[in-house]
Amino acid sequence: LAGPPGSGKTHLAQIWQTQAHAVAIDPGRIGEHIASLGARPALIDDIDKGPIDEQGLFHLINTVRCAGSTLLLTARRFPSAWRVALPDLISRLKAAATVEIHEPDD
Repeated sequence: LAGPPGSGKTHLAQIWQTQAHAVAIDPGRIGEHIASLGARPALIDDIDKGPIDEQGLFHLINTVRCAGSTLLLTARRFPSAWRVALPDLISRLKAAATVEIHEPDD
């Protein structure tokens, strides 16, 4: 879910997290959460706010996929604009569904 600050990404993500019983993962500490995730859905809010843990995100995507679960990422920019170097992660991000949200108009 990509959009500018103030567009409601975090608000929507928190609603989804509650409904899905998802685990919130700190974008700077992705690798620390993988082992304890199990089959629960996961949420990373503002993943592109700082440096991306490419190895951690790659392993998280694979873990979620193998568990048949769901991963929601929110960001200011689409994954194609992130500075990602890991080829396997790039291919996973290209395959992900992306949705753009705009600033409220009222």
